[in-house]
Amino acid sequence: MPTRANTYQLTLAPLMLASGAPATRPTLQLEIRNHDELLTIMDRLATKPCFATPQQAAESGLGLKLFSEVLLACKNEPLFQRFIPAFTLFMRELKQA
Repeated sequence: MPTRANTYQLTLAPLMLASGAPATRPTLQLEIRNHDELLTIMDRLATKPCFATPQQAAESGLGLKLFSEVLLACKNEPLFQRFIPAFTLFMRELKQA
């Protein structure tokens, strides 16, 4: 049966610490599945006036989409249940911005 999610590889490579010292932690690689086309969403967000730069839009979009998948997976947990109404409102307003 075909999958109903897009699959991505996310690589997070630490470069430098806030102190200016080089980062020594190993690179983290994650395989991410998401029902949305993440790169298309980031392109769309880059046109929104609420973001100062395309990079800020991309960072926001990626963070929101990663978190929204966790939110859906954990929707029966009380901590996440309390957050869902505010997140839903935020996403609706972001789409209209």
